[in-house]
Amino acid sequence: MRIRRTFHAVYAVLMAVALILPGEVFGQMGGATSDTLPVDLIPGLGNLHHQVTTDNPLAQQLFDQGLTLVYAFNHDDAIRHFKKAAALDSNLAMAYWGISLALGPNYNFDVALRVEDL
Repeated sequence: MRIRRTFHAVYAVLMAVALILPGEVFGQMGGATSDTLPVDLIPGLGNLHHQVTTDNPLAQQLFDQGLTLVYAFNHDDAIRHFKKAAALDSNLAMAYWGISLALGPNYNFDVALRVEDL
């Protein structure tokens, strides 16, 4: 039960950070999340679609692929896709949600390790 509460607390903090801090702060993380790497649509990645509120079709496609990449445990590329979607439509709140989802705890990383990386 304590682990579950810790998980939820860490997730809530990461969600708040992703929604409050400007996008350029995330670029300082280095590695594969760097803004210098190109972000292109990946052909043949699948047809997952989650409708979000945007008038930009490319932002929608990037969000969908970001979500697919999160489900595939490719969090670094997912973050890059979500950030690009947010850059195309700064009012696309779900892109910021996607960033926080990808930065949050997951099966492959210890929660304490990820919090220390912030």
